[in-house]
Amino acid sequence: ATLDLESVAARLPLIKQHANLPVGVGFGIRDAQTARAIGSVADAVVIGSRLVQLLEDA
Repeated sequence: ATLDLESVAARLPLIKQHANLPVGVGFGIRDAQTARAIGSVADAVVIGSRLVQLLEDA
């Protein structure tokens, strides 16, 4: 599955209205371009899956 950046960007303002904490986005972030795009709308970028993949490949 791929990350739908437009969908995430559209939903984040609503999520932030109901959250009293910073909002991080993860899942599907596999490269710098996607991380930058998410970072422009989210408070944090989570790259867990990619990190696990890199560790497994090492």
